[in-house]
Amino acid sequence: MTGYEYGNARVRAMRSRLLTARQLEDLYDTGSLDRMLGRLGDTAFAPDVEVAVSRASGLRRLDTALRQNLSRTLTSMAGFYDGEPGERVRLLLDRRIREDLRTLVRLPDTPGGADVEALLVPIGPLDAGALSELVALPDVRSRVERAVAWDLPSPRAARRLRQALPGYERTGDPALLEAAVDA
Repeated sequence: MTGYEYGNARVRAMRSRLLTARQLEDLYDTGSLDRMLGRLGDTAFAPDVEVAVSRASGLRRLDTALRQNLSRTLTSMAGFYDGEPGERVRLLLDRRIREDLRTLVRLPDTPGGADVEALLVPIGPLDAGALSELVALPDVRSRVERAVAWDLPSPRAARRLRQALPGYERTGDPALLEAAVDA
C-alpha cells in the first residue's frame, strides 16, 4: 500500500469503534453521569474514561474523557501516513496546535488551571504535559517565550511570535500574538 491507502484503511477501521446513534441514545438515557461514564468505559473510550475519572470530577469527567479521546485519536492518525500524505495530515493537525496556542496567548497574566486546560486539546508536540506546563506559567510573556523555545507552532511562526511580543507588551493587544501564531 502506498500514499493514502494504508492510512485510510486504518481510519476506516477506527470508524468501526465510533459510537452509533443508538449507543449515544442509550448513554443519554442512563439517567446519571456515573452510569453514563460506566457504559462509556465499556467501549473504545475505556482508556479515556479511566484518565478522566482520575483527573476530574463532576461533569468535567465526561468532557475530559471526550477531549482525551480526540487527542489520542488525532495523534495516532498522524502516524498512519508517510511522505506527502503524512505531511498533509500533519498540516491539518497543526491547525489544532495553533488554536491551542491562540488560546494560551489570550489568557490573562495569572496561571491557569483545569478550567483553562478544558479549552485545549493536547496533540503532537503540545501534549498534555506541555500544555499543563504552559498553562501554569504566570504570564503571557513566559508562555510565548516557552513556545518560542520549543519552536511552536513552527520555527517560522516562533520567530514571528518572538518579534510580536514587544508590540503586545506595549499595547496589550493579543491579536498581535495571534497573527504571529498564524504566520
